[in-house]
Amino acid sequence: MNYDNIGVGSNVPASFNVIVEMSALGDPVKYQADPQSGRLRVETFMMTSMRYPANYGFVPETLAPDGRPLDALVVTPFPVVPGAVVEARALGTMHLTNERGPDTKIIAVPVDTVCPLTSKVRTLDDLPLLVLHEFRHFFVNYKVFESGRWSRFERWGSDNDAHDELLGAVATFRAAREHAE
Repeated sequence: MNYDNIGVGSNVPASFNVIVEMSALGDPVKYQADPQSGRLRVETFMMTSMRYPANYGFVPETLAPDGRPLDALVVTPFPVVPGAVVEARALGTMHLTNERGPDTKIIAVPVDTVCPLTSKVRTLDDLPLLVLHEFRHFFVNYKVFESGRWSRFERWGSDNDAHDELLGAVATFRAAREHAE
């Protein structure tokens, strides 16, 4: 799969594409999309007996402060296979700090035409509190057995915060691409 041809989507920040790298509750293997080959590479085998609490991936044609595409968690009623593209809409953000610096995750659901079950879920407040606790617990603890790696929860952000993160990451990506040309 050539990820360059997928794009961020045509209606950012109202909706955007997410390329799933890890399925919700899938095996504890962390994959990362390889832009050169268009394949998923095994990045690491997780040393904790934890599984991603939602589908996890990235928003193409974005560039986050860590130099990688913006991360996203997509809450769905069923796991999505790695490599699939989900058109999503943002509910909010989860702000973390890890060994490399700030690390923001967009929390999203599929757009209503893809998943009518989540049509009434508009912000993080519409998710069960237990889901947010699972997200926080996972990202604070999944690296505990990996030497030199850590993650700390900072705060939740609103849907407007997510929109700002998306627009900023798209602008950073476009500026970097123009600079490279």
